[in-house]
Amino acid sequence: MSVEMLPIIMFATVAVLLFSSYLVAFVLGGSATVFALIGMVFDQFSFVQFFSTVPRIWGVSRKIWS
Repeated sequence: MSVEMLPIIMFATVAVLLFSSYLVAFVLGGSATVFALIGMVFDQFSFVQFFSTVPRIWGVSRKIWS
């Protein structure tokens, strides 16, 4: 499996899980976490990026609104 196939597989996985009537929040959160871990295995995603999302969002919004 190549890394370029991960978005297609993720889209198909999310579609299948949503149509199987799991809760939307669990499907999106769980699939994002699983595919982030897969990305870490393929060395496309670092562990530090798990913790940089919220500060980046608040930093950008603070820059825009101040």
